[in-house]
Amino acid sequence: MYTISATGTTLDLTTSGGLTSFVGGCISDDGKYVYANNNSNIKQFTLSTPFNLSTASYTRQESGFSMSGWDGMCKISPDGTQMILQKNGYPNDHQFTSYELTTAWDISTLTFQK
Repeated sequence: MYTISATGTTLDLTTSGGLTSFVGGCISDDGKYVYANNNSNIKQFTLSTPFNLSTASYTRQESGFSMSGWDGMCKISPDGTQMILQKNGYPNDHQFTSYELTTAWDISTLTFQK
């Protein structure tokens, strides 16, 4: 179960196992989704009120990316159908991978592109 608490400008996304390796992520351009990197997984949260972190709720998690261990930034296209991830660790420093989301904003529909 996820505990989501917003205090001030901070969104604490914790689980019983912890989100201890959270090192990157992004928010959709429309402010409705937050994507957090946690130990080579992407956790998606939905904000019922755009850009209001106190309205976040856990949506899903995806794992098994072709470039496991990504720990850099992510970017999602304005229409929610493309995602680019950056790896920031040895031995593949500063590599990018791209994915298509066959359903906009839904990371469960990620397909590796390049």
